[in-house]
Amino acid sequence: MKIGITGTPGTGKSAVCKILKKYYPVINLNQIIKDKKLYTGEDQQRNTLITDTDELIKYLSNYVKYWDVKKKTIFEGHLAHYLPLDVCIVLRTSPYELRIRLIKKGFDDAKINENVEAEALDVIL
Repeated sequence: MKIGITGTPGTGKSAVCKILKKYYPVINLNQIIKDKKLYTGEDQQRNTLITDTDELIKYLSNYVKYWDVKKKTIFEGHLAHYLPLDVCIVLRTSPYELRIRLIKKGFDDAKINENVEAEALDVIL
């Protein structure tokens, strides 16, 4: 079974997956994007990579099509919902709480505002 854990950055994906990792394999999509160079460039303003979602889907679709359906695997990342999954769990939090978390993580104001707005407007859904 392929399970996705997705949500706006700061909603708790990594915290949840840290617990789940004790019981199931967890694939961190951000790490795969970096390691396999599945991006088209870097957004300097947001200090983030621009993911090539087509290449990510192609890479992971090839990876997961041979996956044992009885083996539960977690795919962690805010792009997990793009993958061919059996189940996708969307984590949510209040925009107020999200702002506090992102400030603690050191996000800049523009990125904080963008993610808080995305969470408030249900963009991930």
